[in-house]
Amino acid sequence: MVSIAVSKLGGAGTPPASIVPKLWTETGAGQLVFLAVLEGLYRDGVKDDDVDLIIPPGESGKPKFDQEHFVYACPLCHPAFEAFRLYRQREYFYGFKARINTLGPGLDQAVRARLRRQNADERRQAIEGLIGRWVSQRLEMMRLTAAEREVITREMEQGRKQGMGGLKNATPAGPASQSRTNCPICDGSFGACKLPAR
Repeated sequence: MVSIAVSKLGGAGTPPASIVPKLWTETGAGQLVFLAVLEGLYRDGVKDDDVDLIIPPGESGKPKFDQEHFVYACPLCHPAFEAFRLYRQREYFYGFKARINTLGPGLDQAVRARLRRQNADERRQAIEGLIGRWVSQRLEMMRLTAAEREVITREMEQGRKQGMGGLKNATPAGPASQSRTNCPICDGSFGACKLPAR
């Protein structure tokens, strides 16, 4: 079982200029989101055409950081994007006659349909639901103490605030993003953390 370091956060507010922000790979929240998304993708067996709706292929054919679903400079969006990207580039499992490269049967048909809707808010709601479920499952497996849960929730909240700040400061890239007021990765991740441990 992979463990995630849960770092203690200081008080609210802006960190002093002398403190260099950590990379998402160095934070408990970043690692949690990355592992939760990657694990959820494999466990559900999400099909490539569904992943391509979340991180569409760019000009070079490699997954694109789509600002319709992610926020640049967000410490929660980047690990989620990296998990989607890594999963999308996965290899087939070694030693099977069948071409198997994931574990589950795929997403529920209702979720797949929502990811294909014309309305961007509905697509983001579908992504938020997936992220929230996957982060909840990961948190349950971690069996955190109440104090550890509080720390990771505060760290997730800080990441969400940073991401939402980035969303507010972003230059609209088109009609769809001009009306955007939420981040499915931030909302799903933080929403899962707020739930009481079972």
